[in-house]
Amino acid sequence: MPPDLSRYRPSPTQFQQILNGSILPIQATDPNCLFTLNQEEFQFDHLDGLFKPDVGIRISRSPLMPGDPSTYASLSKFVEQNLRKYHTTLGNVNQNQLTKPLSLPPDAVGVQPDGKTEVLPVGCGINPLISDHFKDVHLTPGSIVKIVDFQKELNNPRRSDALKTPKSNLNRTSSSFIVKVITCENFTKKLHNGKKFMVGCHGRLINFIGLEDNPKDMDVDVPLLRITLTCSVITAFDTYSYQNSSGGNELDILVGFASGDMLWVNPFKMKYSRWNKNSKVKNKPIMSIKWSKCGKFAIIGFSDGEIMVFNRDLEDDEEYTVPKTYKKDKFLKTFKSLNSSNHTLNPIAHYRMSRNAITDMQIHPVFQNIMVLSCDDGFIRVFDLLKERVTDLFPSYYSGFLCVNITNDGKYLLAGSGDDFVSIYEFQFNDQIAVNGLLKLVARLEGSKSWVKAIQVDYTKTHSGLLYRIGVAGDDNCIRFYEFQPRNLPKIKNLKTGKAVKRPTLDKRFSSATVDSASRLGNSPASISSVPEPHSGSTKKRLFSAKHLKNSESINSITSPQHPLSLLEVMNQGSTSTSSLTQLHQQAMSMTPTINTNTNSNSLLISKTDNIKNPLFKRFPPGTLINLDNAISQDAIIHPTVGLKYCPLLLPIGEKDVRLGRLSGLAFENKYVWAFVCTGDCIRWLRP
Repeated sequence: MPPDLSRYRPSPTQFQQILNGSILPIQATDPNCLFTLNQEEFQFDHLDGLFKPDVGIRISRSPLMPGDPSTYASLSKFVEQNLRKYHTTLGNVNQNQLTKPLSLPPDAVGVQPDGKTEVLPVGCGINPLISDHFKDVHLTPGSIVKIVDFQKELNNPRRSDALKTPKSNLNRTSSSFIVKVITCENFTKKLHNGKKFMVGCHGRLINFIGLEDNPKDMDVDVPLLRITLTCSVITAFDTYSYQNSSGGNELDILVGFASGDMLWVNPFKMKYSRWNKNSKVKNKPIMSIKWSKCGKFAIIGFSDGEIMVFNRDLEDDEEYTVPKTYKKDKFLKTFKSLNSSNHTLNPIAHYRMSRNAITDMQIHPVFQNIMVLSCDDGFIRVFDLLKERVTDLFPSYYSGFLCVNITNDGKYLLAGSGDDFVSIYEFQFNDQIAVNGLLKLVARLEGSKSWVKAIQVDYTKTHSGLLYRIGVAGDDNCIRFYEFQPRNLPKIKNLKTGKAVKRPTLDKRFSSATVDSASRLGNSPASISSVPEPHSGSTKKRLFSAKHLKNSESINSITSPQHPLSLLEVMNQGSTSTSSLTQLHQQAMSMTPTINTNTNSNSLLISKTDNIKNPLFKRFPPGTLINLDNAISQDAIIHPTVGLKYCPLLLPIGEKDVRLGRLSGLAFENKYVWAFVCTGDCIRWLRP
C-alpha cells in the first residue's frame, strides 16, 4: 500500500482487497493525534458520579515488518475509518479534532460479489492458521503506556547522585539500532518545566509526551521526544523516576523487545545505552521488566520462564553462555547467583522459574527482598531475592496469570489471569507463618468477560486497611471499578468433606510449574485420587480429598488447623500420592503498612545489612528487609486451588465499555481516569 492513498485512487474492489490482505495496511508512521470525544457516547456513571471524556491521545504505530508478530491487530478504529473514508490514516486534514468531537466509528460494511453486505474487518483475508514465529502471540501487548508524575516525587522524594546515566548521546548517535530521534520546539525548557509525562511504546516507537490539564498546551503531534527503532516490536518497559541532589528530575526508561534486546533511555540527559545487544546474552522475547527499588538494578522476565538481573554500572558479557547449574530446586534453578563474589559483567544473576512466560513482576513496597511474579503457567510465585528461593506457589482458578499489583501499604496482592477473575491475596508476615506461606486468598473480583490485563488501585478513594478502590482493564474492551472492604466481605459457608476425584488438568498445570522436565509429575504415575480420606489421626496425616480441592475452601476453612503440611512432608512420610495439590492452612494475620514495635514481623526484620553479600540489598535502610529462614519452610509451599463456592466474589460498582478495542492498561490521577487501548488510543475522563 502506498504511504498516502489520497493520491492513488484504486477501485472499491481493489481497495477492499488491500485492506483484507494486511492487519496493518500502512507503510509510513503518522504523527500522533490529539482529539476530543462525543460526550454522550463515551461518558459513564458509577458511585462517584458522572465521568465525562476530556481528551484522547493516539500514539501511532510503526509499519508492520516481516519479522514482527503477524497474528494480532493493533490498528485504531479511528485510523481504520480514515483509511476507508479518506484513503489515508490522517483523516480529514481540514477538520479540527479538538473542536469537533469524534464519534464511535461505525462497523465496516463491504460490498460482496453476490451483492450482499457484511462486516469485513481489516486483515480478514489472512489465513489465521499461518504459523507465527512469535510463540507468545496471546501476550503481545500492542501499545503500552505509563504515566510518570514527578509531583508525587516532590511529596516522597527519591534523591540520588550515585546512579550512573547511559553513556551514548541520542542526538549524535550513529547506531543502526536507532533510525530517528525527534524533539519538539523548546524541548529542554518544556522538559524541565513539566511535572507529568506519558511514556507510550507502540511497535518500534517510543513517545515521551508532556501532559497538561489544557489539551491545547500539550505537544502530541510532535511529542517532546520520539525515538524510532529498527529492532523488533516493543513488548515491555518500565520507568524509574527520581531527583538529583540539586532537585532536578531524572527518568530512566528501560524498554524490552521481542528479540531480547533492551534499550535504556534517559530523556533528561538525552542519552541511551543498550543491554543484551543483538541478543548475545539471551535470544528470547522479553515479557516483563522491573527496576529495583534503589534503581541500580533491573530484573528482566523472559518468555521461556527465565529471569535475569542487570546492573546499570556494568557492561554485557557478549560471550555469555548459560553456566552449569549453581543451585537446583524443584521450582527454581539458579544458573548465576547474586551472592557470588565476582560481578564484573551483566547479567549478575540468572534463574529459571518456569517453562512459561514471566508475564509481570512486582516488588513488595515494605519488605523489598520479597518479589511476586505472575506466570503464564497459571501460578503466582513469591520469590525471596535475598535468599534466592521460591517461598510460595499459588494457582489461579484456571489459565495463566497475566498481571499483578501490590497495594502501597503492602497488605494485599492483586492478580489478574485468563480465568477472567482478579484474585486478592493477603500477605501473612508474622512470627507464626511456619509452613503456612506468605499468601492467603481472601476474595475474587468477577465481572470481566475476557482476560484481565491490568490492575490499578485508585489511592484518591482508598483508605488503608478499610477500603480499596480497584480498577481493572482487559481484553473485553471494558474498564471496571470495584470496592474491596476487607472487614466487610460476604460470609462463606464452611467446607464439608467429600470423596476423592481425579484432576488431571490441574496435575498437568502443576507439572508446567517445575523448572526441569525431569521433575515433572508425569514421571510419577500416582494419581490425585490416591489421597487418603481425612481421619482423626495426627495433623500430618490429615489429608483432604481432591473433591475438597475442586470445591476449595472458605475463608474460615483456610485458617483451619486441619490442613496438612507441605508437599515435601507428605512425600517424606511415605505417601503414595505425588499429587500437584497439597493442602496448607494459613492464619488470618494482617500486616501493618508501617514498621513499628508492635508489629508481629519485627523479630523477622534484618537490622544490619553490612554482612550481606547480595548486591541488591547492600546498604539498605534497616527495617526494609525480612529474614524468612526461621519463619517459613525451606521448601516452596504449594497452595490449593480455591473454588468459587468458597471464596467471596465481589461485583463491580461501575464499568464502561470503551468499544475501541482490547485494553492494555489504565491509570488513576487526582483529576482524571485513563484507559489505554492496545491500538494506541488513550482516553482521559474527568472525575466528577
